Amino acid sequence: MKHLCLIRHAEASTHKAYTTDHERKLTKRGIKQLHQLIDFLNSQAFKPELIVSSSAVRAKETSEILVSGLGSAKDIIHIEPIIYSADDGALMKLLTQLPDHLHSVVIVGHNPTITDVANRFLQPAIHWLPTSSVTGISFETERWQAFPHSAYSIKWLWFPTV
Repeated sequence: MKHLCLIRHAEASTHKAYTTDHERKLTKRGIKQLHQLIDFLNSQAFKPELIVSSSAVRAKETSEILVSGLGSAKDIIHIEPIIYSADDGALMKLLTQLPDHLHSVVIVGHNPTITDVANRFLQPAIHWLPTSSVTGISFETERWQAFPHSAYSIKWLWFPTV
């Protein structure tokens, strides 16, 4: 069984405050959203073995706060620059290349890609995943290469209330 959590980064400051979009940091509201997400994941007893994060500052900050709140080691965070600009096909390819010994993986990324990947499995599809939201999916396979074609179940689709 493989467990995948697709998380959109927490709310970040506007573009105007930074030279590039890549540099945007989390807002106070984003950090509050993230703590709600952590409480939710802890209530589900979810413990990731790997967090694959976009290289954008807001995604890295989301990942760092997430591992701290879940009581995980920081070394489970892997920064994957391709996630920043990837489309859903590129992200799906990345997922199929994960090592099979990993069973619980989190992707921290951006819209529209996170929503597009989630919508490959959600019925009905959703319009847009808000910041700090999570889609949890379990796949009946032992190989990440096979997950796109495996039976699956949606474990949760959760949004923050802040």
